[in-house]
Amino acid sequence: MCSGPSGLRGTPNAMHILCGSLRSQFRTKCAYHWSPLLRALCGIRTMTESEVIIEFAKKEKRLSVLFAVSFAMFGVTLLFNVVTETYINPTIPFLIGFGLIFYGLYNYRCPNCNHMPAPLGGSGIQISPKKCGTCGVKLR
Repeated sequence: MCSGPSGLRGTPNAMHILCGSLRSQFRTKCAYHWSPLLRALCGIRTMTESEVIIEFAKKEKRLSVLFAVSFAMFGVTLLFNVVTETYINPTIPFLIGFGLIFYGLYNYRCPNCNHMPAPLGGSGIQISPKKCGTCGVKLR
């Protein structure tokens, strides 16, 4: 079955079997690297530049909100422990916040090719990139 990022998903049809076998045969990472003919056969459409920018802005906003919520949850727990006489173990909010951050970073991908934006010549995730390092599409 054809799989790709949110902007590249095709509607289910009979060509998905062929596309799946071609994908495994050519060992490509994602549908973005397929030929235009193969993408058309699978019903996969590429996003326009403005759609990519809008979609990536949503992902950046979601990541920012998850960072803020996770730090706020941990901070409120520590503040609550200092101000009141009751004690709340900060491990649980810390682990929940850590999970939220990882969830946000996992979904922080280029809408066009579904790869995480990586810094040039290094490992990790680039926050607020101007363009995708994999497909070169403008993200801001």
